[in-house]
Amino acid sequence: METQTLIDADTASRLQAMANELGKPLTADAASIRRLHDIAKEIKRLADSLGRHELVDFADVWPESLDPKEEQRMLLPLYLGMTPQDEKLVIDLARMPHLLIGGASGQGKSNLLNCIISGLARLLPPEQLRFFLFDPKYVEFTHFLNLPHLAFQVINDGAKCVRALNWLENEMEERLKTFSNVKCSNIEKYRAGGNQMPYIVVVMDEIADLMMEYGKEVESLVGRITAFGRAVGIHFVMATQVADQKVLTASLCRSFITRIAFKTRNQSESQLIIDAPDADILCGRGDMFVSQPGGSLVRAQCAYLSSEEETRIGDEIGKRYPLVNAITSFSDI
Repeated sequence: METQTLIDADTASRLQAMANELGKPLTADAASIRRLHDIAKEIKRLADSLGRHELVDFADVWPESLDPKEEQRMLLPLYLGMTPQDEKLVIDLARMPHLLIGGASGQGKSNLLNCIISGLARLLPPEQLRFFLFDPKYVEFTHFLNLPHLAFQVINDGAKCVRALNWLENEMEERLKTFSNVKCSNIEKYRAGGNQMPYIVVVMDEIADLMMEYGKEVESLVGRITAFGRAVGIHFVMATQVADQKVLTASLCRSFITRIAFKTRNQSESQLIIDAPDADILCGRGDMFVSQPGGSLVRAQCAYLSSEEETRIGDEIGKRYPLVNAITSFSDI
């Protein structure tokens, strides 16, 4: 792991502004007291953003097996990074049950998605896990074009994404009917009875344009699937760099109670993503806050997955699992 000190220009500017304020004459009037109070609050907010941050390699986070007892209970473990206490940050997507990721451009969102896909595909065979990947930028998921876990090829077009979401809704309804027929309440119990049914993880990188063009339809489909999908093993991981209420609508946010924020451009974006104002003071790529239901914010450094490591993992997975038939052909959607 490489260690470096990270103080970005914005943080340095704010520190200089506070130093200038502290250099002004102080009196006992209310305005001076308020000024000191504001400076104290700002220092408190900035304190956590100063100091040493480690670049965490994916290999340092991801294990070769699920041997640790606390991880054996996880169905879809996500190895996200390291906390300031040098502890691995591992959360179970199956329990979340959906994940929203936000933050400014270039702060690590796509890298985190690649870590999630690579880690899960490395842990689980295609008969236990399938991916639905949406990549409107055409470049973020290129290492996964031949991944044997794909439900169908990587989707780059918004109209095709809507069609695929409709297919996914139908798949969810079919699974619910199957469970009803065998009097089973969820996928874990169904699989425990010896039945084969893969989890489906939907990974969507940068949803802003999709929401702008197909907002109402996407909002309705995602809302319905996220509401009922957990029981049948369908889970969403969705990322955006555009954090405004046209993209992250109130309805959409309600569907994602587990959230991750990388550095945002301002406090209002932070508030929208994680219901807290402090993501704007994060510093450096990979620095993030993780917000889970019923818990406080956890700060961590996201694992870094290089393109060389992605290629190596892809080759490893390809050798381990011969290319298998997809759940469906995209032409059938």
